[in-house]
Amino acid sequence: SAFTDAANVSIDGVNYLVSSSTLSLHSASLRAKFNASEYRSKPLTLDVSKESFTTFLKAAVGVLPNKCTYQLLDDLITLGATHFFDYYF
Repeated sequence: SAFTDAANVSIDGVNYLVSSSTLSLHSASLRAKFNASEYRSKPLTLDVSKESFTTFLKAAVGVLPNKCTYQLLDDLITLGATHFFDYYF
């Protein structure tokens, strides 16, 4: 079956659609989950806390600034995490 690039990340009960291939570039454990045979034909849903996802983003893009910058927007877009803007700004 074809690998789907969609991943649902559930934070505080709200689901966000993100790019699994982009997220997997930054996390070996996520890459293993996304590549597991049972998830190749359907989106993977991850249930994470807002704090855990914030930690992941900080590890991937560096310190999140107090004010929105073009670099941060570019990094979040690259990660497929544009729906998380409201958590930080």
